Amino acid sequence: MAARNVSQNPNGDPLRDLLIILIFIEGQEERVIHVEDWAEIRRLHRAEQMPIRAIARHLGISKNTVKWALAGDRPPVYQRPLKGSVVDAFEPAIRELLKQTPNGA
Repeated sequence: MAARNVSQNPNGDPLRDLLIILIFIEGQEERVIHVEDWAEIRRLHRAEQMPIRAIARHLGISKNTVKWALAGDRPPVYQRPLKGSVVDAFEPAIRELLKQTPNGA
């Protein structure tokens, strides 16, 4: 199971999107590690006694990503950063206009 590019999502399943974590590798493109990949990394290292470097080569990911996956006790969880709305900049002015407008007008 190799890491997949962010743009690849074969079935567009939103639940699957929640079970991924973005790994930002400096100087390279953005990569995604799915829960299945995380489990495979841990299995290869613990059950098969495969070294970190060999796992990275086998899965096509960086050694740092393998080390990160082995360091965590829980599977990765994707958390989207909170974003504001386009309207946020205008919200105070809109609320003020609504206060000035009589009800039912």
